[in-house]
Amino acid sequence: TADSDWHLTSLESMWLLMAELDLGKTSLGGVFHLLPLRDTPPVEAQTPRQWRGEIDRDVKSLYCLARVFGPGLQDSTTVPFLAATGVGNGFATRYPVSPDTALIGAGVAGLMKSIAKEWRGVRCKVVDFASIDGKSVAEKLLLEAAADGETEVAYEDNQRLLLRSAERSLDTHERPLDLDENAVILVTGGARGITAQVTTELAGRFTRSEEQKAVKRPAN
Repeated sequence: TADSDWHLTSLESMWLLMAELDLGKTSLGGVFHLLPLRDTPPVEAQTPRQWRGEIDRDVKSLYCLARVFGPGLQDSTTVPFLAATGVGNGFATRYPVSPDTALIGAGVAGLMKSIAKEWRGVRCKVVDFASIDGKSVAEKLLLEAAADGETEVAYEDNQRLLLRSAERSLDTHERPLDLDENAVILVTGGARGITAQVTTELAGRFTRSEEQKAVKRPAN
């Protein structure tokens, strides 16, 4: 379904699409999010408004698809929920990275990895392609849709690359931060959720006072 028809960045539009599909009478065979494969201008050639629009079309649309179709997908362990990106260079992990690299694909990959953590039984995967050939992309996506395993897969020079996280311990010999109760630290975020939790932990570790003060954002 074309984005111009259903506005994938709108939850309301996605609910209307789901109603028209009438999934109560049929089963959903899978979701393939291919919008991030389209050609986009280089970042430096975009205005901030254009950049935000690109993020909405690639990342927010994936979020809307997950919100609307997620409950039905979680009833099955074989239905795939896939996104395709055109970042290249193995998700830009190989240097040098081209200025034309579609870096918004990294946002798609990050969101898909979060979804995979929450939907343990669903085959969630993001597949990256260095070159976009319709037939080749379709073949590889169908193969990935049927394969369990890694959440991040990249195709580069006819090679299938996997991105895996490796645990590495920090060097504990480094001197810790030398802070006292008079130190000032700027923390950005919404002051709720994870931001509040991290800030509270920092305050507990580096101050002697249990008093916590909330800083309100100016009205303007």
